[in-house]
Amino acid sequence: MSNDSIIKSGPEIVDEFLDSLNGQDSIDASTLAAVRELYKSGKLTRTRLLQALEQARSHEAKAEGR
Repeated sequence: MSNDSIIKSGPEIVDEFLDSLNGQDSIDASTLAAVRELYKSGKLTRTRLLQALEQARSHEAKAEGR
């Protein structure tokens, strides 16, 4: 069986996607960490994601002195 014919599970695909974002300059590390934490804890919902992103923005703004 070749690697091309292996069917991956949803969690495997999401894990690979999140891993592929590590170290990319266009992705904020704290945002990626928030998404990864929600996903790993089984709490990745639209509402929780929006809340986590808002918290990350707020943290960033405070760090920059806005």
